[in-house]
Amino acid sequence: MMELFEIFIIFIESILFSVFITKYFCIVEIRKSIAVSSSLFLISSIVCNLFNTNGIVLGAITLAIAIGTIVYFLKKITFQVIYIPVLYYALIIVTSLLALIIISIVTGISSNQIINNTQYYIYICLLAKFLLCTITGFILYLEVKINFSLTLEKWGILLVKEFILIGCIAIISTGIITNSISLIHLVVILFMLCCVSFLSIFSVYDTNKINEEKLMHEKTLQRLAYQQENVKMIKDLKVDIDAINHRMFYVLEKVKHELEVKNYDKAIGILNDYKQVVIKQDIFVLTNNESFDALFNLKIKEMKMLTDVKCCITISKRDLYDGVHFINGVMSLLNYVSNSEKIDIYISEKVNRVIIKLYFSGFDEIEEDGSYAFIEKAFGFCKSRIVIDLKSEVKSINIVLLNEE
Repeated sequence: MMELFEIFIIFIESILFSVFITKYFCIVEIRKSIAVSSSLFLISSIVCNLFNTNGIVLGAITLAIAIGTIVYFLKKITFQVIYIPVLYYALIIVTSLLALIIISIVTGISSNQIINNTQYYIYICLLAKFLLCTITGFILYLEVKINFSLTLEKWGILLVKEFILIGCIAIISTGIITNSISLIHLVVILFMLCCVSFLSIFSVYDTNKINEEKLMHEKTLQRLAYQQENVKMIKDLKVDIDAINHRMFYVLEKVKHELEVKNYDKAIGILNDYKQVVIKQDIFVLTNNESFDALFNLKIKEMKMLTDVKCCITISKRDLYDGVHFINGVMSLLNYVSNSEKIDIYISEKVNRVIIKLYFSGFDEIEEDGSYAFIEKAFGFCKSRIVIDLKSEVKSINIVLLNEE
């Protein structure tokens, strides 16, 4: 009688496993997939029962059948094809242990005594399959999907770790149920956990490598965005220059006419007017530091709407200038004096020093002590020397950054 009951339980478990992998992976040939996989599950379980090899051997065979079935019908093997059956097999073990714990708590009897009691053993099996059926139905009804974009080549180690951990769970659960964990079992579990720990080193290395590749990719995308912004600025500047050249032709014609009639004052007035037009044209900085150029040009363009801004930037291409700390420091400095009527900014470099000179006028609401604190905070990412002069009509801020690259 017990033999028939065990076959019935194995049959239920086989059907659940087959239905789960068929529905989860959306296999088109549903009936064929369930029939083939459940039959193989049932046969392998009965054979293992006959030879009393229900532990790791049965687990390995079950996973091999599940993965083989999915690969056969989908014609492909991916990370999910291996990982999802492993997780479901772990769920089978967990529901069995949970059923044992529940029955043990309800009856107040230890696990090894319950296992030796036929009636309680039947209750455990039925409860375990009920829990498994409920969770399986819940997952399939809600269409819960674990979407991975992982590849077997890079993440195969993770699967090996999962297989080892499933083996540990199987050994421990068997020991809990039978109350017979021997020293051999403990040594095997310890060895398996050591393997997991060792494999984790490779996982960390791979994760770090992938993270670095991601950062490089993001930086490349950011650089492309800045380059596109620079191209747009260059095009806008080209339009402005063409307009200047067009106007210059007529200005020169006017000047020529005034000179011919010896109206020198009017000629000089025309030249001065045109000089102011040229001065007000957009400044464009190109240092080949894409991030710095794009953000600096945008900032200057914004400031020129209200302020007379001039700049001279003579720096080479270097990672320092494209770094967020340097850019934020320069932007903060420009914001600090943005209410001035006139601003001149010069940035140059000499050996391992970056020299920033800022001259501004028409803004008296700056205190010397507060300025030192603000600038030290803005350029706190490296050593600096700061000299501030707020007493003159044209105020100045000189900063020397000691670049220790």
